[in-house]
Amino acid sequence: MSTGDNYRQYTNGEPDPAGGLCVAIRLLAETTENPCVLIGALIEGAVYTAYRSVPYKEQSASAAAMLRLLIERIDAYGLARSPEGTGSGGRSGL
Repeated sequence: MSTGDNYRQYTNGEPDPAGGLCVAIRLLAETTENPCVLIGALIEGAVYTAYRSVPYKEQSASAAAMLRLLIERIDAYGLARSPEGTGSGGRSGL
C-alpha cells in the first residue's frame, strides 16, 4: 500500500492535513533507522507550533495539556515500565 493509499484510507479522500501528517509519521516510524531523531523532531514541532500559534495567555495551559497527553500516551503504550518489565501500575510516574 502506498503513502497515498494510506492517506486516502484515513481521510476517505477528503482533505485532512492533520490526518496526512499522522500517516506520514507512522510510515516514518516504521522505516527510520534512528527513532530518537524522529521523536525529538516531533516534540520540537509540537512545542514550536504551540509557541507560534497559541495565544500567549493560553500557552501555559496548552503546554500543560501537551504534557498530560504525552504522559497519557506513554502510559497507554506501557512505555514507562520498569527495566524488569513489571510495569508501573498504570502510571508513568512522570
